Amino acid sequence: GIFNFLVQVVLSFGMAWRQGPDAVREKNKTVDFSGLSIAFQVLGQVTSAIAYCKLALAVQPWKGVEELDTYIFLLSQHSGTVTLLVGLSNNLILSHVLPK
Repeated sequence: GIFNFLVQVVLSFGMAWRQGPDAVREKNKTVDFSGLSIAFQVLGQVTSAIAYCKLALAVQPWKGVEELDTYIFLLSQHSGTVTLLVGLSNNLILSHVLPK
């Protein structure tokens, strides 16, 4: 979630950071996160927290090291899968929205 948000910020600023602080400030004037974008980020954080809680209840990592290892593995797989799907979706949307 947070990584995806940072990627969106970087994509919004583009390469302005290479041109110095004035270019970044100028680009910042045009950056506007919509309510939908913010809601999407919040929704992503909340659903991830719910998924982590459900995984914890299913695996019960407090029972031992093996369960904890399994829980950590499942969390990493969840995060990796979500990051992959969101990244692919973003690239698909951006490739059809941005002018060529």
